[in-house]
Amino acid sequence: MLQYLATQESQSLRCDLIRFIVGVIHPTNELLCSDIIPRWAVIGWLITTCTSSVAGSNAKLALFYDWLFFDAEKDNIMNIGDVLAHIKIIPNFYPALSDKVRAGIFSSLQQILEKRVLPSLGPLFDSKNLDRDLRVMVREVFKEFCVPPSEGVKMEEFPSIPTPPNMKDEPVGLGGPHINHASSPINNHVGGESEPMFSDDDEDRRAEEDNVIEDEENVDDDEDDDDIPLAKVRLKDKPSDDKSPSLDPELVQQLDGEFRRAVESLHVEKDNEARCQAMERLVQLVLQEDDLDTDIMTTLGSCLCHVLREQFDDKVFPKEMSDEVLSMKCAQQTHCRDTTPCYRSIEDSIGRPLFVMFRNVVQMPDDSRRLLLLNLLGEMATQRPQIGYLLLYFLKACKLNEAKAQVYIDLAQSLEKDLEKCLLADLKLCQEDDVELFCWLVPEVYTQFPQVAVGHAQLLSLVVSTVDASQLQCLVCHILQGRLVMFRADSFRALLSASLSWETYEQYCLWQLVTAHGIPIDYVLPILPRLEFSTNAEALTSILLMLKQERPTAELLKHLLSREVRPPGDVFVLSTLKYWCREHEEKLGELISALLSSRLPQHIPQQAETRWRRKGQCD
Repeated sequence: MLQYLATQESQSLRCDLIRFIVGVIHPTNELLCSDIIPRWAVIGWLITTCTSSVAGSNAKLALFYDWLFFDAEKDNIMNIGDVLAHIKIIPNFYPALSDKVRAGIFSSLQQILEKRVLPSLGPLFDSKNLDRDLRVMVREVFKEFCVPPSEGVKMEEFPSIPTPPNMKDEPVGLGGPHINHASSPINNHVGGESEPMFSDDDEDRRAEEDNVIEDEENVDDDEDDDDIPLAKVRLKDKPSDDKSPSLDPELVQQLDGEFRRAVESLHVEKDNEARCQAMERLVQLVLQEDDLDTDIMTTLGSCLCHVLREQFDDKVFPKEMSDEVLSMKCAQQTHCRDTTPCYRSIEDSIGRPLFVMFRNVVQMPDDSRRLLLLNLLGEMATQRPQIGYLLLYFLKACKLNEAKAQVYIDLAQSLEKDLEKCLLADLKLCQEDDVELFCWLVPEVYTQFPQVAVGHAQLLSLVVSTVDASQLQCLVCHILQGRLVMFRADSFRALLSASLSWETYEQYCLWQLVTAHGIPIDYVLPILPRLEFSTNAEALTSILLMLKQERPTAELLKHLLSREVRPPGDVFVLSTLKYWCREHEEKLGELISALLSSRLPQHIPQQAETRWRRKGQCD
């Protein structure tokens, strides 16, 4: 089983296994107290060892799905677990049913407390280890579970999902035992009188949770934001009157007077236009320097990463473009007029301070001072790797059409990275952060960096593992219009060989792109001998359909008949020949006749006649 799950073909099976474990495997208390591997350990292994991003997303959804519409009267407590990541799903899973999703998750949390799966939600909701945004979101969405018991706040009730007054005995998951009790008031921070029996491991875990609760009670609710890592602080969810975390005084003091004042001005400004002007002043200060000390450059880069952190944490790609980008009207920036909504939304998205620096770099290609800005961007990229794909986004979004690729190449050189590795790393990070932006950038990357991108197996694997049907359709439309080339002749055979280990969906996407490019069958036939009928069904099916469109020739017949037949059930050659017999009977007959005649020696008929005569004389 483990060997099969380690193969590429098994990735899409993981979500089914997780659903089976969650919905069917409900061990009794006796089994829970034994040495069997817990359900959560198996599910965690299935998720963490998944190598496909698509299958990984499906596997996580399979685990969290029961939270979204949990009904205490119909569902089992074993179907849910003590996790908080589902809270971010509430507004995004299906916006029209966001209230029902919240009600389902609320019912799940309420059931956890009533069933004593956990004695308290305090360690979960108030832990210092939580992302600050997640902790704020928890307190806003489920404030009923976060108030102290003394306040006596009544739990909100959802009529759509009622909770029965008395809960029947059921086995509980995650190591929890059967609890036989009547419904009791939910207490978030203090366990009830009826405490469950815990195993040794659970007692240790519970002691740690109690310590966390004690630590949390000693911490002021209005803790300083400086205790939170800067990378986790986002301004977009803060109220407008909140003060952003102050700059590190020691870090700012390392800057000279003009630079320090420029950074502080950029930090305190709230208006976007004023911030862009402050960034422009800072850029001019950098350009006025003949040579900036490396330490000053590093310090300045760190300050800018802190000041501009919301631009790195927020999604830059306009939300209204997510649907429009799939249409050919807006898929190519040069086809959008200045007055179209899609153009205006993209133009607005690059009207922020970070892109002021990008614009200065792009607009001075022959100025030697540009190297200073590139070095500054390089320092920022070491702390914020999003710099790479944000620059790619700006290069496509801006109106400039010349020397776009050279700007990114120069940035890669300033980072002392190989262009191929740098581009692949930036696109992979972009795919993880924003799939829509990644798909929007793909055609531009293949156009601006053909020497690196065209025919690159890893990049193509990243593309086909990410796109959905609509995004694939968009790429096919680009190809048919002659604006996108993804393959080259000299690397096509190696690319096909590499694709044999990809997921089924990824391979089918690849063959759709191959068909769109109109790749001749001659480039595909060399890989035919190494294909197994049982294990390479995706490739053989696609090649079979390509042969269906061809008329039989001596060369095609030669490749087909030279393929080794591997029984049982290998009917690839047979299927092709039978189709040709129906559609091109006369032509195929001539080819086979010529092929057989060429393989028979000319003197065979005379030898056969001699043997016949000798046989007659003997008789």
